[in-house]
Amino acid sequence: MDLMERKRGPKPKATPPGYVRYGNALELFKPFDKNAFNYRVRAGDIRVKEDEHGKLYEVSSIEKVKEYLTSERGKELYTGNFVIDWTTPSDFASGIKLDMQVYDLDIALADATTYQSWRKNNNDRLSIAAFSEDRSERFASVKLIPLKDEQTAIDILSNKRSENDLQPDEIRGYDEPGPYTILAIDAVALPEYPYLLNRILRKWIDFWVEQYPDRYIKRIYTQAVSESGYRMVQHFFMSPRLDLAPNAFMLDLAYPSASKIVRNLQEKLKEKAPLPPDLQPPV
Repeated sequence: MDLMERKRGPKPKATPPGYVRYGNALELFKPFDKNAFNYRVRAGDIRVKEDEHGKLYEVSSIEKVKEYLTSERGKELYTGNFVIDWTTPSDFASGIKLDMQVYDLDIALADATTYQSWRKNNNDRLSIAAFSEDRSERFASVKLIPLKDEQTAIDILSNKRSENDLQPDEIRGYDEPGPYTILAIDAVALPEYPYLLNRILRKWIDFWVEQYPDRYIKRIYTQAVSESGYRMVQHFFMSPRLDLAPNAFMLDLAYPSASKIVRNLQEKLKEKAPLPPDLQPPV
């Protein structure tokens, strides 16, 4: 290799007609991001093949997906015609579909079976989700479990027990007054709709404002195991609980927060009634 060739650098990798490499594929897919792109690849909507240099992405299928997302139907979904509501047993199919799109069949079925068992005490407010207007499709959801004993959350986050071992009689109904400990699990959103987690959480906060002062959140625990989970942690500006696990987090509503969502909640509670002692900020 002579000096001029070294200065020019390596020759670009040849690309067969109708295909592009990953970087160019992401450029072609804009304004949608790489998470949405990768999701569409996993779903098989964007076709892929390989050569000796790596993966190649079919231009026509990229353009087809992008065309759909920017179509009237895609715009309708992407810009916000959603129903944000508590899930019910009749929403079972949409929940399975969402979990299968993000995880796999075995995980989806196992989680659905466990979740259905938690409803035995007629607690129908364990999960809140973003649906299409006819509720046939679910785009994001969060399971927010009220616990009878705070130690249960601590044991789950410190891996002394699995969340799937949680029993229905350990879950608290919303018919009792006083402070509540919440275990937030399984925050999930399709990559095209990450912002829906924020909408879901705001709707959930509105529920708690309605409950106050009879019922109120004292602490929220979670263990972030996915991008959606960490996004929820960021929305709430939750504090790490490294004493429990590297990915364990907690939010104590008695403390001032950098989260706009949490500050709004605290202000709305004060407007309704004086704060109880366990929500008073520390001196």
